Amino acid sequence: LDIKDKYLEVNRLDDAYYFIKLAVDNNVDVDNIKILKDEIKSKFNITTINESVSINSNYTLPNEVDFLINNEKTKTKVTWKNTNVSTSSLGNFTFNGISDEYDREVNLVLTVKEVKKEKIYGYIRKLYSNSNKDHILFDDCEIFTSLDYSSSELYNIAKDDNFAGGGFLDSGYYIRNNDKSTKEYIISTSCTFKLCKYLVPSYNDSSSIDLVNVDYSFFRDILNKYPNSIFWIHTEDNIITSFEMQFEP
Repeated sequence: LDIKDKYLEVNRLDDAYYFIKLAVDNNVDVDNIKILKDEIKSKFNITTINESVSINSNYTLPNEVDFLINNEKTKTKVTWKNTNVSTSSLGNFTFNGISDEYDREVNLVLTVKEVKKEKIYGYIRKLYSNSNKDHILFDDCEIFTSLDYSSSELYNIAKDDNFAGGGFLDSGYYIRNNDKSTKEYIISTSCTFKLCKYLVPSYNDSSSIDLVNVDYSFFRDILNKYPNSIFWIHTEDNIITSFEMQFEP
């Protein structure tokens, strides 16, 4: 108990708890020793972890968690009371665990959310690989076409922008790109790539702007040949699942 008191004096709760727990485990007959053990344990902070995943995705509870042990971050194994994780429903789900070594509690709150899907128009400024994943830097912009606007409306839109970002009014569309900043995206391993048919020699069609599927290697070669090409990208939680080339007259 003297050792326990010395550790408590310097706020080393885990060391004090260790010696009290050791006494309990060895059936040392000391009055109120179990009460002391519970009192020290009640002073431990419960570690809270917040995680989020998309609905119907895979998630596994971590085998190890960082705890603050004697004021130092320490990674230790955890036993979870419930290991059955389901992501089939939206919401927040709490899982309780305990450190095998330090008897510390941990609560993990798992938020299951909807997949965020977007379709974005813009320029591919760079295509590269990093950490065994393919990435792009994408400069998003807006397009206004004669399908939705009259020629006079297109000119008025461009006029309001002072023609910022350029445009192709005579060809029936205007591209607004007032902000030239880029955003990084990761390309999904199952991503699809669609280019205009006239760019694909195997189709032997030099005029068709119909979209056809190509592999990643050919897609990369086209971007090297025609840098800053403009595409529609489809994303799920900021991961690109598809590229569709936008024909520019």
